[in-house]
Amino acid sequence: MVVAGTLTTVLVCDGFDGDGFADRVGRGVWIADGDWLGDGLGGLGGVGLGGVGLGGAASAAGAASNGFGLAADYLRRLGAAQPADDIRHQLSIMIRDSDNAAADMFWKLNGKDAGMTRMISMCHLTDTTMFPGWWSMTRISARDLARLGLCVADGTASGPTWRDWIIDEMRSVRGSGLFGIKPVLPAADASQVAIKNGWYSHNDGRWRVNCLGVHPDWSLAILTSYPASLGFNYGVKACENVTRQVLGLVAP
Repeated sequence: MVVAGTLTTVLVCDGFDGDGFADRVGRGVWIADGDWLGDGLGGLGGVGLGGVGLGGAASAAGAASNGFGLAADYLRRLGAAQPADDIRHQLSIMIRDSDNAAADMFWKLNGKDAGMTRMISMCHLTDTTMFPGWWSMTRISARDLARLGLCVADGTASGPTWRDWIIDEMRSVRGSGLFGIKPVLPAADASQVAIKNGWYSHNDGRWRVNCLGVHPDWSLAILTSYPASLGFNYGVKACENVTRQVLGLVAP
């Protein structure tokens, strides 16, 4: 639970040490509690670090932040076969550019809700709930988004053939989707981190801005929900500030 900017718990696992995803899930050490994140983060919905940790307030995954999971499910089932050039292009712009039309296409190709069910089961997502017939309204917690990042990055969800390709695409996110975790990292870490962000404002008067970063040593997910009057950049700054504090970075 997050109240008035207070983060109750964060957990961190020991990263990618060669063992399987299923063995890593649920392992971690306490690194913080209480008022650790301080003031100015009243819209923070939850933080998950390393694939376990704080569930926080569940948030709809959003068109952008779920696209890499759709790509992983499609490509894993493709196996060693190569997609047609136009399909590869659609996969790329879904990840790099958060293309909603491409995401809708792969949701359908994956069997609609059946694909989301596979993702939840394969990646041991315990806080994730589908919205039948509407993939972008899937509700997910920060710890489940961090778990999903790990699940794709270690090849469980993406398969051995396509794991590196998906991570490279996530490292190549550009344009309006390039914000939050990656820009505040030191150059050496930024070059290694794969990201996927989601952002939207429905007619309920609230912004949701979600950030995911997957590094060889960690997976960090940040979900925000706050009054729309604060604007999109409020969520961007929240992702930046949480990243600095969780990873011990110094603000410029």
